[in-house]
Amino acid sequence: MHKFFPVSFLTFLLAISFLLPVHDVSAETSASGMIRSVISPVFATQKETHNYNYVVCKGAVASAKPSFFARLLAAVGITQSLPAQKLAESSAGCGVWGIIGKVTNSMWSCIPSNVSSTCSNETSKRTDTVYYGAKYTERYGVTSCTITHIYKKGLGTITNSCIGPRASPPTTSKVTYPPDVDADGVGSYRGSSFISANMRDSFSVTESIESMLTVYPMSGSDYTVPISVTLSQARFNNETKEFNYKSVPCTSITVAGKTLDKNCQTVISVPRNSSVNVTPKAPVPYYTYSVFVNGAITEK
Repeated sequence: MHKFFPVSFLTFLLAISFLLPVHDVSAETSASGMIRSVISPVFATQKETHNYNYVVCKGAVASAKPSFFARLLAAVGITQSLPAQKLAESSAGCGVWGIIGKVTNSMWSCIPSNVSSTCSNETSKRTDTVYYGAKYTERYGVTSCTITHIYKKGLGTITNSCIGPRASPPTTSKVTYPPDVDADGVGSYRGSSFISANMRDSFSVTESIESMLTVYPMSGSDYTVPISVTLSQARFNNETKEFNYKSVPCTSITVAGKTLDKNCQTVISVPRNSSVNVTPKAPVPYYTYSVFVNGAITEK
């Protein structure tokens, strides 16, 4: 089983996807009668960092210098548009004057409703920041640019802002869709990739997904819920740019402080009118998981 890790070209670094808030990593099972249990993700975070290393080549400096026309415009206070239209030009030659780094921070959270598995309060936030080299800053007057997305209770805003001596004022627009939080597992991993013959991307990713177990309808009773877990360690392969998955012993995994048996099962106690965090914990750097109800719910 493999998971493909896509490598994005620099010309698409500022592109943002607006998809589902987070990948579903759990399942829902209904019991007999009116009692049912739901396991669903309620919190996810991701931090993705890229550092771009350029190969310095002789004769490439001339291509990085602004033209006479550009210098003339700058002399009278007129600067060219920022920053995406020059990404291809800035990365075409060797040198360190284009984009030198990119950091994405994402967060999604959901407060489960008291009567259903839907969110009573959903919040999403994402910031995408690109950092520019010294020669790019010298030419365009910008050191970094950030796109910030904030979405709460069905409404959101997107703010574009840049930092630098000739940066344009921030702009804000309103949206009605949440930003994507593209988290797949728990833990962190690192890797590297050649984007072109002259540029290497060294990246690191840290992710966290939390799942909660809730029994509906919430009442004055305590419950016991049998659950099962599937969990695999994911190792990034720098050569294939895919993940290799390896099974993790069940008895090394815990859920809500309880160690799973050899079949990756346990029983969870759910106090009245509350939910229980059933995110599995495993002693490996990065893993993907699924947790689901595998039997009848018992009322204490």
